[in-house]
Amino acid sequence: MSCMNKNILYFHTTGTASSVPKIEGLYREALRLKWNVRRFDVRTEKQVRETLEFWNPDGIVVDAAAGNI
Repeated sequence: MSCMNKNILYFHTTGTASSVPKIEGLYREALRLKWNVRRFDVRTEKQVRETLEFWNPDGIVVDAAAGNI
């Protein structure tokens, strides 16, 4: 098993009422699991595709409030 931390992307839209508790919960779990989490406010499919291509993450989490991205 690798000692390297996993890089996880979190896609959300800024300003949703539920975003703060979700982000706090994600960061608590990320700390426990030794994940590096990077947050992105994404609004288009193109933004998602370009972000995934650039970061090449080990995984992603998508906030359902982000809509149809």
